[in-house]
Amino acid sequence: MNVCLFEDQGYEALYPLTYLRPTFELRCGLTTLEDKFLSELGMEDIYYAVRDSLVPIMTEKKGKDRINNWEELRGKEILLLNGGWLIQQGDLPSIEGANEAGCKGDRVLWVRLSADKTADLNPQRVQELIPACLKRCETQKDFPKADLILEPWDLITNNPKAIEADFRLIKATQGESGALSEGVAVLGDPSQVWVAASAELQPFTLLDTRGGPVIIDEKSVVTSFTRIEGPSCLGRGSQTLGAKVREGTSIGPFCRIGGEVEESIFHAYSNKYHDGFIGHSYVCEWVNLGALCTNSDLKNDYTSVSVYTPDGPKDTGSAKIGSFIGDHTKTSIGTLLNTGSWVGIMCNLVATGGVLPKFIPSFAWYIGGKITKGFGFEAMLDTCRTSMSRRGVDMTDSMVALLQQVKEDTKQLRQEIAKKDRKKK
Repeated sequence: MNVCLFEDQGYEALYPLTYLRPTFELRCGLTTLEDKFLSELGMEDIYYAVRDSLVPIMTEKKGKDRINNWEELRGKEILLLNGGWLIQQGDLPSIEGANEAGCKGDRVLWVRLSADKTADLNPQRVQELIPACLKRCETQKDFPKADLILEPWDLITNNPKAIEADFRLIKATQGESGALSEGVAVLGDPSQVWVAASAELQPFTLLDTRGGPVIIDEKSVVTSFTRIEGPSCLGRGSQTLGAKVREGTSIGPFCRIGGEVEESIFHAYSNKYHDGFIGHSYVCEWVNLGALCTNSDLKNDYTSVSVYTPDGPKDTGSAKIGSFIGDHTKTSIGTLLNTGSWVGIMCNLVATGGVLPKFIPSFAWYIGGKITKGFGFEAMLDTCRTSMSRRGVDMTDSMVALLQQVKEDTKQLRQEIAKKDRKKK
């Protein structure tokens, strides 16, 4: 059986998190959605179906033969899996069986087809793949309780249980926790802690497992006077610096975290080195939050939070929602982000002493109290290259091309908002 992970039309609703990555690379818990599929499948050699703009960068990661390779899949048994599906153990359908599909409402979770049904499969683009496969299915099953990531805040809502599932998996596959060093205290059940042997936990660290498990991954460093409340996880090579890590927090690989973080996800390679508060938020890669940068995640009247998006405001149905911050965005010291803020990629935010606008389009600068179109793409790229080189990572040509494409795609909206802001000021 050949397995293909696909992203459906829902990736646009997940902006700014999915401008530079497919939906299945989003993080929830210790790992990405893709990692959870691979672990459940017990295989690594699978195929991927992504939008055209992501093909070059995904080819770099996975190889040309694995990306949108319809010819390779034609005339073979295939199992197509929606990459926006947050699977739990036992969720995956059998790789054997009739030609059928599993759906949640109008969204397809999976499609299984026999070799004779794929003999003439020839989509021109990924958007045509699933409709073409559905026509070949004999039955469809509805799975209304499946955890499909439809909006960015769904990742925050599902993060605590995803951490708990990853904790069970890591104990089952990697064995018991390494020993805790002297001076590290556990408040609650010590069996709910998993620490990699190569991790460093300094004295006067507190791990609180009364609310759930705590995972400290390989080569992570937890400095003295850090408190971590479960369920939470610290990714490979990350550091906490006397931080208060509240429940429901996932810190991805190679992040630097200080101050207070609650029920948030730091994707990877991002810094919140200093004091300040980030709550109920998703922070993408290569983001730097200046000292005392703080976001609100609760309105004064305790009503449901609306997030302003490129398609207009959306009611989240939740009283606690913070910020969604795109890749390569930087904030100055003292930046204050409003409840339900949406910040695009490669933005530069300079504090004014007040709360910033709730929506800031990609590649925009907020400076002098107004949104501008920025100060040149090449200068932005130089900043990105500098920040990445500090972690020993190079910016590839395919990433530059993708950034250029997103900049062009978001140009009209950015110009409209900057124009309105100039008139308003």
